[in-house]
Amino acid sequence: MRCRAGSKARKGMLLIVGLPGICRRSSAFLIPRLWKCQVLAASTTTDPAFAIAPTSSAFSSSIKHREELLTLVTMPEDVREGREESIAQRIDFVVGQLKEKYVPPQTLPFMNLLLQGSWLNIYNSWTVRRKVAEARSLLAEDEREEEDEDNFLDLLGPAEEEDWAAGAAAAALGGPAPMAATQMVLSDFQQILIPNVTKGCIINTVKWECTASEEGDTGLAGALVVRSSYEVNSRGLLEMGEVEHDMSMNRAPRNPDALIRAVQRVVPFDAFDPNGTFVETAFLDHELRVTLTHSTRFGAITSLYVRNGTDLQRQIQQHLLQEVQ
Repeated sequence: MRCRAGSKARKGMLLIVGLPGICRRSSAFLIPRLWKCQVLAASTTTDPAFAIAPTSSAFSSSIKHREELLTLVTMPEDVREGREESIAQRIDFVVGQLKEKYVPPQTLPFMNLLLQGSWLNIYNSWTVRRKVAEARSLLAEDEREEEDEDNFLDLLGPAEEEDWAAGAAAAALGGPAPMAATQMVLSDFQQILIPNVTKGCIINTVKWECTASEEGDTGLAGALVVRSSYEVNSRGLLEMGEVEHDMSMNRAPRNPDALIRAVQRVVPFDAFDPNGTFVETAFLDHELRVTLTHSTRFGAITSLYVRNGTDLQRQIQQHLLQEVQ
């Protein structure tokens, strides 16, 4: 993948150009010029495990899609703002292209060898869906409130001086301020895979912090641990089974029910309740794992994981740390 100033792009924008013929069939993907396009280096070019690639062209194509995928999920926050939906659509497109070229392990022991270990989640499409849905809901609510206020004022007719004075007096008395909903942020999402031939266990650990609460739980922090068993079916998918939840926190919450609901809202649904889902591996190498979680409850969810302790994981962690600073 390369970046250049597109002749048809708007002023102050960059056009990301991927593989020839692919980006032309899709809509142009624009990002502001203020962001210097830096592609995270893919260290798989020297990995002998990639010798299973059928052709050199397919191998080269997979590397390019891999690089573009990592670039998309590590965009700075100011670049992603307002473009989350279009970025997610592009990620799904690239994942589809990567899946077409992917050659899965031909034996179950080799697949287990690649799957096992500790992984850091760096992208989950369910989180993007939730942010987009919340933004649209707030926008629609604001528009309804403005419309209702305009209609109400039209019914009242022109305001007299006495009305303004009465309104000012009522405002001075004041009423109960609207209570802020309990809000959460996720600081870390780790996944451990423990395979055992055709069965195994997946442990999701999500660290969270309460940033706003109507019950006084602001500053409360903890971790949610979700354990789920799985079986490998005839199609090579991980069929998720029973789920167990464990919650730990730095102090007792004042409203446990509100806290649990807030955690459930912010944790990706496929991590909070994977029971009955089917996890498909769209791409897998020694550093990166791309999965598609299928369910009748929420459709398909795209997730990206990097193996802990690898150069790629350290590079992404450093990138995220610099963004926070």
